[in-house]
Order: sequence, then structure tokens, then C-alpha cells
Amino acid sequence: LIIHSTVLPGTTRAIHEKIGIPTAYSPVRGKHPNLKRHMMFWPKWVSAYPLEEVKIFADHLSKAGFKVKIARNPETLELAKLFETAYRAIMIASWQEIHRLSLKYNAELAEIAEFIAEVHEVLRDRPVFYPDYIGGHCLIPNTRLLDSIDPNTVWRFVLESNEKRREELKDEKVRRDIEVVKGISARLLPTWYFE
Repeated sequence: LIIHSTVLPGTTRAIHEKIGIPTAYSPVRGKHPNLKRHMMFWPKWVSAYPLEEVKIFADHLSKAGFKVKIARNPETLELAKLFETAYRAIMIASWQEIHRLSLKYNAELAEIAEFIAEVHEVLRDRPVFYPDYIGGHCLIPNTRLLDSIDPNTVWRFVLESNEKRREELKDEKVRRDIEVVKGISARLLPTWYFE
């Protein structure tokens, strides 16, 4: 049995203990609408219970054409998958917050974004995220999963900031600012990945 869905830490172990057969976790990685191509681009990580059975699953995925990497245990991958998406949500929520401060202090969000982008273009460690409402089926649901096991932390910040943003989008200036920063953000992204 291979679980490919995003799950809470401990899910693979619990299923293995309940059904008593080797159970692997191998999360899907990629972005719609290019999911198939992206799945072949990223390494397909896998881990399993019992741990000594992971090679069977790794061989299966390798024969399917994936570049396979093995993690020490499924909990590592379960958390990695959740955090990989929640990390993006944290960054977007942070940009939502700086947008709020820019409005409060009559600062120019686009210039803040350009200031940050200059550093990112050299160091590659400060991406510019546009501060729109976070929709979709990964970022917020996965942040909610993390919040369910670790409440009142950064996960809650993301969820609350995003709900505020939904209301703030009624303001034309907020929407205009987002579009300008979206252009700056897009300039920094590898376009080939989204084609």
C-alpha cells in the first residue's frame, strides 16, 4: 500500500499498525495544471513501515520512471509535505501583513517588493510573494492540518491573515497593489516551470 495523499504525521504508521501489511508514504509534488510533468521533475520521496520494506516501494516507483529518494521514516515525509505547502502560505501571509503596514504608513508596496527583489536576484533567498487571498486546495488546507496538531502558532497567523485578506480585497487599491506585486513576483519565477 502506498499513500500519496497529504496526511497528518503518524498516519502511515497508524495504517500499517491497523492493517499489518507494508505501508509506504510517497507524497505527490507539483503544481496544476502541469502535475504530470512536475511529478516526473521532482524526486519521488518514499518511506515505509516496516522500515526495512522501503526498498520494495522505492523499486516500484523507480520502475514507474520516478527519480526516487528514501526518507528515514514516513513521519519525516508527512511533515515535509505539509510544511512545503504551508511554507508558501507563511510567505504569502507575511506579504499580506507588510501590505497592511504599507497601507497604514502610506508606503509604496511595489517599491518594497522591488527593494526585496534586488536582494533576491543576488542571494536567491528572499522571494517576492504577491499578497493575494490564498485559495486553492493545498496551502490553506495543509496549514489547517498543521494548526490542528500545533494550534496557536504561525499556522494560526496564516489562517487569520488570509481571512482578513478576503475582506480587504473589496478595496480597489488593495487589488491594484496586488497586481503590481504579482508582476514583480512573476519576473523572479522560472517561467519554464509554469509553461
